[in-house]
Amino acid sequence: MAKADYQPSSHAWNGLFQFAQLAYEQKIKLKTLRTLTPATLSETQALIVFSPRTTIPQHPVHRWIKQGGRLVIMDDVGKGQAFLKHYGIHRASVPTQHATHLRYYPSLRLAFPTRHTQHALLQGVDTLITNHPRVLTHKALKTLFAYSPTSSSSRGLVFAGSLDQGRLVAISDPSMVINLMMQFSGNVRFARNLLTYLSKQGSSTIGIVLPNADWRLGSSKWATLIGEVDALESRFDSDYILRIIGVLLTIVLLTLMLWRGLSRASKDASQIHDVLALPQPSDSSQVIES
Repeated sequence: MAKADYQPSSHAWNGLFQFAQLAYEQKIKLKTLRTLTPATLSETQALIVFSPRTTIPQHPVHRWIKQGGRLVIMDDVGKGQAFLKHYGIHRASVPTQHATHLRYYPSLRLAFPTRHTQHALLQGVDTLITNHPRVLTHKALKTLFAYSPTSSSSRGLVFAGSLDQGRLVAISDPSMVINLMMQFSGNVRFARNLLTYLSKQGSSTIGIVLPNADWRLGSSKWATLIGEVDALESRFDSDYILRIIGVLLTIVLLTLMLWRGLSRASKDASQIHDVLALPQPSDSSQVIES
């Protein structure tokens, strides 16, 4: 990965200087984040995560979204999928038979706005030019941009949904707003829409999360349990037999922790699916805020 990738200050082809200029014009500050802590989330209302190479902690970030945070994950081959799958969003290769590309450039796929809703991200965008994108799918949500006017509404480039007070946006091409791709007017308008969308709750600062960002959020409950396990093991260091017993007790405790975590995740996923499912518009003029 090049050093300039997704840097707001970079004028290189893979930087975000032009994206940052749009933010400046809208009086929005972009803050580059290399480390994220609980304090970071409490001070930030919106985040754009570019091509994450490190794992996004699901539970603390999920709570942050539900409390009003707005999260955008722009990712094609990174670890964003591990986070998005909890919300029923999955990633796959773009079927070539259903995709249109820019002349002479088969890697530059075209994406077209769908007409099932008048979402804020669609405003004024006729076509998006993507660069080696992937396709996202969801059983309930309908995509905002599809690779073909005739493709299924459950498969596309951009999905957006609500989660209690917050919003989640998934985009399967992180390079869509880099300097190289901002030569296309549709991409510029989409970038402006995205910035406006993220600042709707009065936040004038948007965090730009770099690919190798260090997520130091953790989970207090899990950390406490792990600490208890460590403490239990340390008690049995002096005696071999007791140490074996300690190891066995540790295995049992970890098994119970895993079972509880999976049960809770399964229950939470069903709740997430419900709140992410957007209502069908009953009026074609209705703007669905999601």
